[in-house]
Amino acid sequence: MKIIRKVSLVVLTLCCAILSNSKYENIAFCLNSKGEVVRKGIARNGKIFKGDVIYNGDKIIVGIDGFLTIRNIHERSEIKIFKNSSIKVSTRKNRTNGEKEFEVAILGGRVIVDKNELNNNKLIINSPSSNVFLKNSHFIINCVDKPLFDQASYCVFTSIEGNIIVENSKSKKLLFLKNGETIISTLKGDFFQIETFRDNENIKNSFKEVLRSF
Repeated sequence: MKIIRKVSLVVLTLCCAILSNSKYENIAFCLNSKGEVVRKGIARNGKIFKGDVIYNGDKIIVGIDGFLTIRNIHERSEIKIFKNSSIKVSTRKNRTNGEKEFEVAILGGRVIVDKNELNNNKLIINSPSSNVFLKNSHFIINCVDKPLFDQASYCVFTSIEGNIIVENSKSKKLLFLKNGETIISTLKGDFFQIETFRDNENIKNSFKEVLRSF
């Protein structure tokens, strides 16, 4: 009997250690999954279904016919990942105030971020060319692997609603993006600002067009 209790205690201790490890931390959950959607991570690997938990450090890959929506549990943003796209999600503690921050690395493809719940928690987005810092905003990121003038690849940022700050990773230039504005950020450190929308109605209509096929 004593041996059984000791074994149970050891198992319980190991389980607690695993669950408390940040590598196995539950940081988001799946709201919608369609087609080929898989993850690679320390906690779990394989296909992602609606309702599944997303863990710290998971790399999510959406295939040619896939679509995925997740909601992170820290600052409650909703992230839509479109076909032929890949992201990695993680959390980290702010070095200044010790608060937990949710971070999304865009590895390629198209992603829509909707931070529509008002709170002071920060969301950090990293893309191949830029970092994005935002609170309570709604925007589209599109990473393009096609030539643009002399640029081999670039990222397009469009603000649907709210304001975001985009920092180019190479040049460290900062650009404040307002409602309806679009910028191109390149790997060489350049920003190109282009006209996207003229009024709020065009913003909403264009956003509906993006989602219509899903």
